[in-house]
Amino acid sequence: MDIAIDDLTGETFNLQTFRDLYDRGEFVMNGRPPQAQYVDDCGSNKGCSFYVGQRGHKQLNIYEKGKQLGDPESGHTRCELRLYAKRIDLPNDVLRNPGKYFAGSYPMLAAYVVGEAERLLTKEQMVNASAKAMVRFLRNQAGTALNLVMDALGDDAVEFLMEHVVRDGRPGRMKNVVGDLPALVRAQLQTIPSQEAA
Repeated sequence: MDIAIDDLTGETFNLQTFRDLYDRGEFVMNGRPPQAQYVDDCGSNKGCSFYVGQRGHKQLNIYEKGKQLGDPESGHTRCELRLYAKRIDLPNDVLRNPGKYFAGSYPMLAAYVVGEAERLLTKEQMVNASAKAMVRFLRNQAGTALNLVMDALGDDAVEFLMEHVVRDGRPGRMKNVVGDLPALVRAQLQTIPSQEAA
């Protein structure tokens, strides 16, 4: 069972918050600290991760979700608790009251369970990161080629691109988004400053 809380801006918590909590001994239970591992993205801006606990029992994974989705400036951080039924029976109640189990796994986590997350806001943040990544990909991978096509064909460039380049479907990172995806993407694209879109 995975239970996650998100800080969409990184203002309440971030990866360093949990590293500091670990260093202060806040994860110690039964007199011993659980195993911990920090995975650095080595400057790639694809997002770092910090693991507390062990697979197969109880593991907390804190990672830079916005960066994972392709936005290197994002502060979006996810704190995900993984509970395994290997050593204990997980009751059905964990599905009805996930916050209670999240808060109970390590005492200091109770401070971060403040209510139900708004799914729409989380979806908008994920689409925002994906839209920025899509623009960055187009600029880096095809920007000069598209510029040349537009210079060569002028007013006919859009029709040519629609006929020979554009294809049906959604980018892989947006396949599971429900609702009016074009409207969500349009709203996010309109917020990208001109220097990012240029």
